[in-house]
Parts: sequence; structure tokens; C-alpha cells
Amino acid sequence: MNSSEGTYNKGVIEWQIGSGELTWHDDRAKDFGISATVSAYTLDTFLSHVHDDDREITKRAIMLAMEHNRSNIFNFRFIRPDTGVELFIHSTWEIENDSAGKVVKVRGILLDVTRRGIAA
Repeated sequence: MNSSEGTYNKGVIEWQIGSGELTWHDDRAKDFGISATVSAYTLDTFLSHVHDDDREITKRAIMLAMEHNRSNIFNFRFIRPDTGVELFIHSTWEIENDSAGKVVKVRGILLDVTRRGIAA
């Protein structure tokens, strides 16, 4: 992204399949209205912040990435839990496998493109 495009909030989350735990990286949760003190954050918790109209398709897109063992790119709306502000998110979901090829981790790279006016 060049400087003429401005700056956008970026968050990286990882979902550990075995434990079900979802963690935010690089202390960027605050940019999405998530408290740094949240201890039991799961995929269901994350999905509860996705706009009602986008929730099912977002969950399905993540599950399809796992099922087909490949990255998936899609847009959705995320509702900040602290302010209720709607964010437009462009996301890339990557799959990590163990040595036997079993999916063990799903990584989501979330880019807040609200200022660009990109809708889901």
C-alpha cells in the first residue's frame, strides 16, 4: 500500500483447532474493539462480532478453507463490540497443517478497508 492510499488497521488472528482458542497477534485487537484482557476468545466469539447478514457466509468461508485445505479471500462486516461501529473487512484465511496433513491452525489476516468504502 502506498502512502496516497492512507493507512488501514490490520489484524492477524489464529485459531488453534485442537484447543478451539482464537488469539489476536501484534496487540491489534484494540483496533477492532476487542479488549486485550479477553481470555476465552473462540471462533464463535469472533463470529458473534460479524454482522448478522454476513455471519453464516463468513463461517462457511472459513470452514471451506479448512475443508479444501487452501487459502480463502473474502469480505465481511465486523461490528466493534466496544462502540458498535461497523467495519468493512477484507480478509485472507490461511491454513496450517501438521506433518500428516491435518489442519491444526487457521490464520486470518484482517484488513479494515472501511475508509475505502468497500462493502462485503
